[in-house]
Amino acid sequence: MIHAGLPSRRLLTALLLASLPATPALAFWELTPQLEAGVTYESNPRYFSDQEKAILEEINPGITDSVMGIVLDARVQGLYRTPSNTLSLSPRIRQTNYLESNKDLNDDDWYVDFLAAHEGALGSAQLDASYQETGVRTSEFESATPDNPDDPPPVSSGSGRFSDDTQQTWSIRPSLNYQLSALNLTGVSGQFSETAYDEDRETLIGSRGYLDFSYSSVDVYLRHILNARNYFELALNGGNFLADEEGRLFRNSTDSFGISATYNWIYSDTLTATLTAGLTRSSVDVSGIIGGFDPLTGALCQPAAPCSTSNEERNFVGSLELRKRTELTTLNFSLASQIAPRSDGTEVVQDQARLFVDRVLTRRLNGRLGVLYSMETAVGQIFQPETATIGLARQDRDFLTVESRLSWQLTSTLSVFGAYTYATNETDVTTGNVDETNNRLYFGVLYRGVGLRR
Repeated sequence: MIHAGLPSRRLLTALLLASLPATPALAFWELTPQLEAGVTYESNPRYFSDQEKAILEEINPGITDSVMGIVLDARVQGLYRTPSNTLSLSPRIRQTNYLESNKDLNDDDWYVDFLAAHEGALGSAQLDASYQETGVRTSEFESATPDNPDDPPPVSSGSGRFSDDTQQTWSIRPSLNYQLSALNLTGVSGQFSETAYDEDRETLIGSRGYLDFSYSSVDVYLRHILNARNYFELALNGGNFLADEEGRLFRNSTDSFGISATYNWIYSDTLTATLTAGLTRSSVDVSGIIGGFDPLTGALCQPAAPCSTSNEERNFVGSLELRKRTELTTLNFSLASQIAPRSDGTEVVQDQARLFVDRVLTRRLNGRLGVLYSMETAVGQIFQPETATIGLARQDRDFLTVESRLSWQLTSTLSVFGAYTYATNETDVTTGNVDETNNRLYFGVLYRGVGLRR
Protein backbone atom coordinates (compact mmCIF):
# COMPACT_ATOMS: atom_id res chain seq x y z
CA MET A 1 0.00 0.00 0.00
CA ILE A 2 1.16 3.56 -0.60
CA HIS A 3 2.62 5.32 2.42
CA ALA A 4 0.36 8.36 1.96
CA GLY A 5 -0.29 9.42 5.54
CA LEU A 6 3.19 10.77 6.32
CA PRO A 7 4.06 14.44 6.95
CA SER A 8 4.35 16.74 3.99
CA ARG A 9 7.40 18.84 3.17
CA ARG A 10 5.80 21.80 4.95
CA LEU A 11 5.54 19.76 8.14
CA LEU A 12 9.16 18.64 7.78
CA THR A 13 10.27 22.24 7.44
CA ALA A 14 8.20 23.21 10.49
CA LEU A 15 9.87 20.49 12.55
CA LEU A 16 13.36 21.59 11.53
CA LEU A 17 12.62 25.22 12.37
CA ALA A 18 10.63 24.56 15.55
CA SER A 19 13.58 25.26 17.83
CA LEU A 20 14.31 28.69 16.28
CA PRO A 21 12.99 31.90 17.89
CA ALA A 22 9.59 32.81 16.46
CA THR A 23 7.63 36.01 16.31
CA PRO A 24 4.73 35.85 18.78
CA ALA A 25 1.36 35.37 17.06
CA LEU A 26 -2.12 35.76 18.39
CA ALA A 27 -4.79 33.10 18.22
CA PHE A 28 -7.60 33.71 15.74
CA TRP A 29 -10.65 32.05 14.24
CA GLU A 30 -11.85 32.41 10.66
CA LEU A 31 -15.11 31.58 8.89
CA THR A 32 -15.14 31.34 5.08
CA PRO A 33 -18.41 30.69 3.18
CA GLN A 34 -18.61 29.40 -0.38
CA LEU A 35 -21.64 29.05 -2.66
CA GLU A 36 -21.80 27.61 -6.17
CA ALA A 37 -24.79 27.40 -8.53
CA GLY A 38 -24.92 26.13 -12.06
CA VAL A 39 -26.59 24.24 -14.90
CA THR A 40 -25.29 20.86 -16.02
CA TYR A 41 -25.81 18.72 -19.12
CA GLU A 42 -24.76 15.05 -19.37
CA SER A 43 -24.95 12.77 -22.39
CA ASN A 44 -25.05 9.45 -20.47
CA PRO A 45 -25.40 10.16 -16.73
CA ARG A 46 -26.37 6.55 -15.87
CA TYR A 47 -23.29 5.20 -17.66
CA PHE A 48 -25.35 2.81 -19.78
CA SER A 49 -23.55 0.59 -22.26
CA ASP A 50 -24.92 0.37 -25.81
CA GLN A 51 -26.53 -2.99 -25.00
CA GLU A 52 -28.20 -1.59 -21.87
CA LYS A 53 -29.49 1.44 -23.75
CA ALA A 54 -31.26 -0.75 -26.29
CA ILE A 55 -32.92 -2.87 -23.58
CA LEU A 56 -33.96 0.04 -21.36
CA GLU A 57 -35.45 2.05 -24.22
CA GLU A 58 -37.85 -0.82 -24.82
CA ILE A 59 -38.75 -1.21 -21.14
CA ASN A 60 -39.00 2.46 -20.20
CA PRO A 61 -39.19 4.92 -23.10
CA GLY A 62 -39.28 7.84 -20.59
CA ILE A 63 -35.62 7.33 -19.67
CA THR A 64 -33.49 9.52 -21.90
CA ASP A 65 -29.79 9.27 -22.66
CA SER A 66 -29.06 12.97 -22.11
CA VAL A 67 -30.37 15.19 -19.34
CA MET A 68 -30.06 18.71 -17.91
CA GLY A 69 -30.04 19.59 -14.24
CA ILE A 70 -29.43 22.33 -11.68
CA VAL A 71 -26.58 22.17 -9.16
CA LEU A 72 -26.35 23.98 -5.81
CA ASP A 73 -23.19 23.57 -3.73
CA ALA A 74 -22.73 25.29 -0.35
CA ARG A 75 -19.88 24.90 2.11
CA VAL A 76 -18.40 26.70 5.10
CA GLN A 77 -14.86 26.37 6.41
CA GLY A 78 -14.37 27.14 10.07
CA LEU A 79 -10.78 27.56 11.23
CA TYR A 80 -9.24 28.20 14.65
CA ARG A 81 -5.48 28.64 14.88
CA THR A 82 -2.86 29.42 17.50
CA PRO A 83 0.94 29.36 17.10
CA SER A 84 0.96 25.60 17.83
CA ASN A 85 -2.63 24.37 17.31
CA THR A 86 -5.05 24.17 14.40
CA LEU A 87 -8.73 23.20 14.41
CA SER A 88 -10.81 23.06 11.26
CA LEU A 89 -14.43 22.04 10.58
CA SER A 90 -15.90 22.14 7.06
CA PRO A 91 -19.51 21.07 6.39
CA ARG A 92 -20.73 20.93 2.80
CA ILE A 93 -23.92 20.05 0.91
CA ARG A 94 -24.18 19.56 -2.85
CA GLN A 95 -27.63 19.17 -4.38
CA THR A 96 -28.31 18.14 -7.98
CA ASN A 97 -31.86 18.14 -9.39
CA TYR A 98 -32.98 16.91 -12.80
CA LEU A 99 -36.33 16.81 -14.60
CA GLU A 100 -39.10 14.66 -13.12
CA SER A 101 -38.55 11.80 -15.58
CA ASN A 102 -34.93 11.59 -14.40
CA LYS A 103 -35.43 11.98 -10.65
CA ASP A 104 -33.41 8.80 -10.02
CA LEU A 105 -30.36 10.96 -10.81
CA ASN A 106 -31.11 13.50 -8.08
CA ASP A 107 -28.42 13.70 -5.40
CA ASP A 108 -28.24 15.32 -1.97
CA ASP A 109 -24.58 14.83 -1.10
CA TRP A 110 -23.39 15.70 2.43
CA TYR A 111 -19.80 16.11 3.58
CA VAL A 112 -18.17 16.98 6.91
CA ASP A 113 -14.38 17.25 7.33
CA PHE A 114 -12.58 17.78 10.65
CA LEU A 115 -8.92 18.46 11.39
CA ALA A 116 -7.08 18.88 14.71
CA ALA A 117 -3.30 19.39 14.70
CA HIS A 118 -0.65 20.28 17.28
CA GLU A 119 2.99 21.16 16.59
CA GLY A 120 5.62 21.16 19.30
CA ALA A 121 9.34 21.73 19.47
CA LEU A 122 10.17 18.06 18.77
CA GLY A 123 7.12 16.64 17.10
CA SER A 124 3.53 16.92 15.99
CA ALA A 125 0.19 15.14 16.28
CA GLN A 126 -2.74 15.29 13.88
CA LEU A 127 -6.23 13.85 13.63
CA ASP A 128 -8.27 13.93 10.42
CA ALA A 129 -11.86 12.72 10.38
CA SER A 130 -14.56 12.83 7.74
CA TYR A 131 -18.12 11.74 7.03
CA GLN A 132 -19.93 11.75 3.71
CA GLU A 133 -23.31 10.61 2.50
CA THR A 134 -23.46 10.64 -1.28
CA GLY A 135 -25.27 9.07 -4.16
CA VAL A 136 -23.45 6.02 -5.49
CA ARG A 137 -23.03 7.80 -8.83
CA THR A 138 -20.97 10.46 -7.06
CA SER A 139 -18.71 7.99 -5.30
CA GLU A 140 -18.25 5.43 -8.08
CA PHE A 141 -16.70 7.79 -10.65
CA GLU A 142 -13.66 9.60 -9.32
CA SER A 143 -12.76 13.21 -10.11
CA ALA A 144 -9.47 14.17 -11.74
CA THR A 145 -9.32 17.58 -10.03
CA PRO A 146 -8.84 17.30 -6.24
CA ASP A 147 -10.07 20.03 -3.92
CA ASN A 148 -6.57 20.29 -2.43
CA PRO A 149 -3.71 19.91 -4.97
CA ASP A 150 -1.29 18.96 -2.16
CA ASP A 151 -3.31 15.85 -1.25
CA PRO A 152 -1.66 12.51 -2.15
CA PRO A 153 -3.21 10.39 -4.91
CA PRO A 154 -6.52 9.12 -3.54
CA VAL A 155 -7.51 5.52 -2.91
CA SER A 156 -10.74 5.03 -4.85
CA SER A 157 -13.38 2.48 -3.83
CA GLY A 158 -15.54 2.84 -6.94
CA SER A 159 -16.26 0.06 -9.39
CA GLY A 160 -17.93 2.17 -12.07
CA ARG A 161 -21.56 1.06 -11.81
CA PHE A 162 -24.51 3.43 -11.70
CA SER A 163 -27.18 3.13 -9.00
CA ASP A 164 -29.64 5.46 -7.31
CA ASP A 165 -28.63 4.04 -3.92
CA THR A 166 -26.75 6.01 -1.26
CA GLN A 167 -23.26 5.44 0.10
CA GLN A 168 -22.28 6.45 3.64
CA THR A 169 -18.61 6.57 4.60
CA TRP A 170 -16.85 7.73 7.73
CA SER A 171 -13.12 7.61 8.33
CA ILE A 172 -10.56 8.61 10.94
CA ARG A 173 -6.84 9.17 10.29
CA PRO A 174 -4.54 9.85 13.28
CA SER A 175 -0.80 10.49 12.99
CA LEU A 176 2.05 11.13 15.45
CA ASN A 177 5.54 12.31 14.50
CA TYR A 178 8.63 12.80 16.66
CA GLN A 179 12.06 14.29 15.96
CA LEU A 180 14.71 11.89 17.29
CA SER A 181 17.62 14.17 16.41
CA ALA A 182 18.49 17.02 14.08
CA LEU A 183 18.55 14.63 11.11
CA ASN A 184 16.18 11.81 12.09
CA LEU A 185 12.42 11.67 12.52
CA THR A 186 10.02 8.84 13.25
CA GLY A 187 6.25 8.56 13.19
CA VAL A 188 3.19 6.40 12.97
CA SER A 189 -0.06 6.99 11.12
CA GLY A 190 -3.25 5.01 10.82
CA GLN A 191 -6.57 4.93 9.03
CA PHE A 192 -9.91 3.29 9.69
CA SER A 193 -12.99 3.69 7.52
CA GLU A 194 -16.40 2.06 7.12
CA THR A 195 -18.60 2.25 4.04
CA ALA A 196 -22.26 1.20 3.93
CA TYR A 197 -24.95 1.20 1.22
CA ASP A 198 -28.68 1.66 1.66
CA GLU A 199 -29.78 -0.88 -0.97
CA ASP A 200 -32.11 -3.57 0.36
CA ARG A 201 -32.23 -6.06 -2.47
CA GLU A 202 -30.29 -9.32 -2.31
CA THR A 203 -27.81 -9.69 -5.18
CA LEU A 204 -25.08 -12.09 -6.15
CA ILE A 205 -21.49 -10.87 -6.04
CA GLY A 206 -20.52 -9.77 -9.52
CA SER A 207 -23.95 -8.33 -10.32
CA ARG A 208 -24.91 -4.70 -9.80
CA GLY A 209 -25.01 -5.03 -6.03
CA TYR A 210 -22.77 -3.31 -3.48
CA LEU A 211 -21.29 -4.70 -0.28
CA ASP A 212 -20.63 -2.85 2.97
CA PHE A 213 -16.94 -2.91 3.83
CA SER A 214 -14.37 -1.63 6.31
CA TYR A 215 -10.74 -0.75 5.62
CA SER A 216 -7.92 -0.13 8.10
CA SER A 217 -4.18 0.46 7.81
CA VAL A 218 -1.17 1.46 9.90
CA ASP A 219 2.23 2.83 8.83
CA VAL A 220 5.41 3.20 10.87
CA TYR A 221 8.31 5.13 9.35
CA LEU A 222 11.85 6.32 10.03
CA ARG A 223 13.09 9.33 8.08
CA HIS A 224 16.72 10.41 7.69
CA ILE A 225 17.50 13.88 6.36
CA LEU A 226 20.44 13.64 3.96
CA ASN A 227 20.85 17.39 3.40
CA ALA A 228 18.78 20.54 2.98
CA ARG A 229 17.23 19.21 -0.25
CA ASN A 230 16.91 15.45 0.24
CA TYR A 231 15.65 12.85 2.69
CA PHE A 232 15.31 9.07 2.75
CA GLU A 233 12.56 7.13 4.49
CA LEU A 234 11.90 3.49 5.38
CA ALA A 235 8.38 2.36 6.33
CA LEU A 236 6.53 -0.76 7.47
CA ASN A 237 2.82 -0.94 6.75
CA GLY A 238 -0.14 -3.26 7.22
CA GLY A 239 -3.82 -3.22 6.42
CA ASN A 240 -7.07 -5.16 6.50
CA PHE A 241 -10.04 -5.13 4.12
CA LEU A 242 -13.28 -6.78 5.24
CA ALA A 243 -16.50 -7.09 3.21
CA ASP A 244 -18.99 -8.77 5.53
CA GLU A 245 -22.55 -7.51 5.30
CA GLU A 246 -25.34 -8.85 7.51
CA GLY A 247 -27.84 -10.93 5.56
CA ARG A 248 -25.43 -11.85 2.76
CA LEU A 249 -23.39 -15.04 2.42
CA PHE A 250 -20.39 -13.48 0.71
CA ARG A 251 -17.43 -12.53 2.93
CA ASN A 252 -14.00 -11.30 1.87
CA SER A 253 -11.22 -10.75 4.40
CA THR A 254 -7.83 -9.59 3.12
CA ASP A 255 -4.75 -8.89 5.26
CA SER A 256 -1.80 -7.04 3.73
CA PHE A 257 1.71 -6.44 5.06
CA GLY A 258 4.54 -4.62 3.36
CA ILE A 259 7.71 -2.56 3.40
CA SER A 260 8.48 0.56 1.37
CA ALA A 261 11.28 3.08 0.85
CA THR A 262 10.86 6.74 -0.08
CA TYR A 263 13.27 9.30 -1.50
CA ASN A 264 12.28 12.99 -1.56
CA TRP A 265 14.18 15.49 -3.70
CA ILE A 266 13.79 19.27 -3.57
CA TYR A 267 15.19 20.32 -6.93
CA SER A 268 14.40 24.02 -6.45
CA ASP A 269 12.09 26.34 -4.56
CA THR A 270 9.35 25.51 -7.08
CA LEU A 271 9.97 21.87 -8.05
CA THR A 272 10.00 18.76 -5.84
CA ALA A 273 9.83 15.01 -6.50
CA THR A 274 9.02 11.98 -4.34
CA LEU A 275 9.70 8.35 -5.27
CA THR A 276 8.30 5.43 -3.25
CA ALA A 277 8.79 1.72 -3.91
CA GLY A 278 7.85 -1.34 -1.90
CA LEU A 279 6.40 -4.84 -1.74
CA THR A 280 3.10 -5.96 -0.20
CA ARG A 281 1.96 -9.50 0.60
CA SER A 282 -1.80 -10.03 0.61
CA SER A 283 -3.57 -12.98 2.21
CA VAL A 284 -7.11 -13.38 0.86
CA ASP A 285 -9.89 -15.50 2.40
CA VAL A 286 -13.24 -15.55 0.59
CA SER A 287 -16.34 -17.51 1.60
CA GLY A 288 -20.04 -17.61 0.71
CA ILE A 289 -19.39 -17.63 -3.06
CA ILE A 290 -22.46 -18.38 -5.18
CA GLY A 291 -22.16 -19.06 -8.90
CA GLY A 292 -19.70 -21.14 -10.90
CA PHE A 293 -17.97 -24.29 -9.70
CA ASP A 294 -15.53 -25.00 -6.88
CA PRO A 295 -12.00 -25.21 -8.40
CA LEU A 296 -11.02 -28.09 -6.08
CA THR A 297 -14.09 -30.31 -5.90
CA GLY A 298 -15.98 -29.26 -9.03
CA ALA A 299 -19.17 -28.84 -6.99
CA LEU A 300 -21.72 -26.20 -7.95
CA CYS A 301 -21.53 -23.08 -5.73
CA GLN A 302 -25.11 -22.50 -4.60
CA PRO A 303 -26.87 -20.88 -1.60
CA ALA A 304 -27.30 -24.23 0.14
CA ALA A 305 -23.62 -25.10 -0.38
CA PRO A 306 -21.58 -21.95 -1.03
CA CYS A 307 -17.92 -22.22 -1.96
CA SER A 308 -14.86 -20.74 -0.31
CA THR A 309 -11.28 -20.16 -1.37
CA SER A 310 -8.06 -18.52 -0.19
CA ASN A 311 -4.94 -17.18 -1.83
CA GLU A 312 -1.70 -15.32 -1.16
CA GLU A 313 -0.09 -12.88 -3.53
CA ARG A 314 2.83 -10.45 -3.55
CA ASN A 315 2.43 -7.12 -5.33
CA PHE A 316 4.73 -4.22 -6.10
CA VAL A 317 3.46 -0.92 -4.71
CA GLY A 318 4.94 2.50 -5.22
CA SER A 319 4.49 6.00 -6.54
CA LEU A 320 6.25 8.84 -8.32
CA GLU A 321 5.06 12.38 -7.60
CA LEU A 322 6.25 15.60 -9.24
CA ARG A 323 5.05 18.95 -7.90
CA LYS A 324 5.70 22.38 -9.38
CA ARG A 325 4.54 25.57 -7.68
CA THR A 326 5.05 29.05 -9.09
CA GLU A 327 3.15 32.30 -8.67
CA LEU A 328 1.04 31.54 -11.74
CA THR A 329 1.12 27.72 -12.06
CA THR A 330 0.29 24.68 -9.94
CA LEU A 331 1.26 21.34 -11.50
CA ASN A 332 1.00 17.84 -10.05
CA PHE A 333 1.92 14.64 -11.85
CA SER A 334 1.81 11.22 -10.21
CA LEU A 335 2.09 7.54 -11.01
CA ALA A 336 0.96 5.11 -8.31
CA SER A 337 0.38 1.41 -7.75
CA GLN A 338 -1.52 0.58 -4.56
CA ILE A 339 -3.87 -1.90 -2.90
CA ALA A 340 -7.40 -0.47 -2.73
CA PRO A 341 -10.87 -1.58 -1.52
CA ARG A 342 -13.78 -1.74 -3.94
CA SER A 343 -17.53 -1.47 -3.50
CA ASP A 344 -18.28 -4.87 -5.05
CA GLY A 345 -16.71 -6.61 -2.04
CA THR A 346 -13.27 -7.25 -3.54
CA GLU A 347 -9.83 -5.68 -3.15
CA VAL A 348 -7.82 -4.62 -6.18
CA VAL A 349 -4.35 -3.63 -7.31
CA GLN A 350 -4.93 -0.07 -8.54
CA ASP A 351 -2.48 1.50 -11.02
CA GLN A 352 -3.08 5.21 -11.53
CA ALA A 353 -1.69 8.07 -13.58
CA ARG A 354 -2.82 11.60 -12.72
CA LEU A 355 -2.06 15.03 -14.14
CA PHE A 356 -3.40 18.24 -12.60
CA VAL A 357 -2.58 21.75 -13.90
CA ASP A 358 -3.95 25.05 -12.60
CA ARG A 359 -2.74 28.14 -14.48
CA VAL A 360 -3.43 31.87 -14.11
CA LEU A 361 -3.78 32.94 -17.76
CA THR A 362 -4.54 36.65 -17.26
CA ARG A 363 -5.42 38.91 -14.37
CA ARG A 364 -9.02 37.67 -14.50
CA LEU A 365 -8.87 34.38 -16.45
CA ASN A 366 -7.86 31.07 -14.88
CA GLY A 367 -7.59 27.63 -16.54
CA ARG A 368 -7.56 24.14 -15.04
CA LEU A 369 -6.97 20.68 -16.52
CA GLY A 370 -7.13 17.30 -14.82
CA VAL A 371 -6.51 13.85 -16.32
CA LEU A 372 -6.91 10.57 -14.43
CA TYR A 373 -6.36 7.04 -15.72
CA SER A 374 -6.94 4.10 -13.40
CA MET A 375 -6.43 0.40 -14.13
CA GLU A 376 -7.67 -2.09 -11.53
CA THR A 377 -7.06 -5.85 -11.23
CA ALA A 378 -8.50 -8.11 -8.55
CA VAL A 379 -5.98 -9.15 -5.88
CA GLY A 380 -4.95 -12.78 -6.27
CA GLN A 381 -6.09 -15.51 -8.66
CA ILE A 382 -8.92 -16.51 -6.34
CA PHE A 383 -11.42 -16.64 -9.21
CA GLN A 384 -10.75 -18.54 -12.43
CA PRO A 385 -12.97 -17.38 -15.30
CA GLU A 386 -10.95 -19.35 -17.87
CA THR A 387 -12.29 -22.61 -16.34
CA ALA A 388 -15.71 -21.18 -15.42
CA THR A 389 -15.01 -21.80 -11.73
CA ILE A 390 -16.26 -19.13 -9.34
CA GLY A 391 -16.15 -16.79 -12.30
CA LEU A 392 -18.95 -14.38 -11.40
CA ALA A 393 -16.98 -12.48 -8.77
CA ARG A 394 -13.94 -11.32 -10.72
CA GLN A 395 -14.09 -7.92 -12.37
CA ASP A 396 -11.23 -5.81 -13.79
CA ARG A 397 -11.69 -2.15 -14.64
CA ASP A 398 -10.15 0.66 -16.73
CA PHE A 399 -11.32 4.22 -16.00
CA LEU A 400 -10.34 7.46 -17.75
CA THR A 401 -11.61 10.97 -17.07
CA VAL A 402 -10.50 14.33 -18.46
CA GLU A 403 -11.73 17.54 -16.82
CA SER A 404 -11.17 21.08 -18.09
CA ARG A 405 -12.36 24.37 -16.64
CA LEU A 406 -12.12 28.10 -17.43
CA SER A 407 -13.18 30.72 -14.90
CA TRP A 408 -13.47 34.50 -15.17
CA GLN A 409 -13.08 36.61 -12.04
CA LEU A 410 -15.78 39.29 -11.92
CA THR A 411 -14.89 40.64 -8.48
CA SER A 412 -12.62 39.58 -5.64
CA THR A 413 -15.30 37.15 -4.41
CA LEU A 414 -17.43 36.36 -7.51
CA SER A 415 -16.54 34.41 -10.65
CA VAL A 416 -18.25 32.63 -13.55
CA PHE A 417 -16.98 29.40 -15.07
CA GLY A 418 -17.50 26.76 -17.72
CA ALA A 419 -16.33 23.14 -17.47
CA TYR A 420 -16.24 20.04 -19.67
CA THR A 421 -15.71 16.47 -18.42
CA TYR A 422 -15.21 13.30 -20.41
CA ALA A 423 -15.36 9.93 -18.63
CA THR A 424 -15.12 6.40 -19.98
CA ASN A 425 -15.40 3.23 -17.91
CA GLU A 426 -14.56 -0.26 -19.19
CA THR A 427 -15.15 -3.34 -17.05
CA ASP A 428 -14.04 -6.86 -17.91
CA VAL A 429 -16.13 -9.62 -16.31
CA THR A 430 -16.61 -13.26 -17.16
CA THR A 431 -19.73 -12.47 -19.20
CA GLY A 432 -17.84 -10.03 -21.46
CA ASN A 433 -16.63 -6.44 -21.69
CA VAL A 434 -18.83 -3.45 -20.82
CA ASP A 435 -17.94 0.03 -22.12
CA GLU A 436 -19.61 3.20 -20.80
CA THR A 437 -18.96 6.82 -21.79
CA ASN A 438 -20.33 10.11 -20.47
CA ASN A 439 -19.82 13.74 -21.52
CA ARG A 440 -20.67 16.59 -19.14
CA LEU A 441 -20.96 20.35 -19.64
CA TYR A 442 -21.29 22.58 -16.60
CA PHE A 443 -21.75 26.38 -16.42
CA GLY A 444 -22.09 28.26 -13.17
CA VAL A 445 -21.36 31.07 -10.75
CA LEU A 446 -19.04 30.77 -7.76
CA TYR A 447 -19.05 33.00 -4.68
CA ARG A 448 -16.20 32.62 -2.21
CA GLY A 449 -16.49 35.07 0.64
CA VAL A 450 -13.66 36.83 2.38
CA GLY A 451 -12.90 34.99 5.59
CA LEU A 452 -14.47 36.58 8.66
CA ARG A 453 -11.61 36.68 11.17
CA ARG A 454 -11.40 37.56 14.85
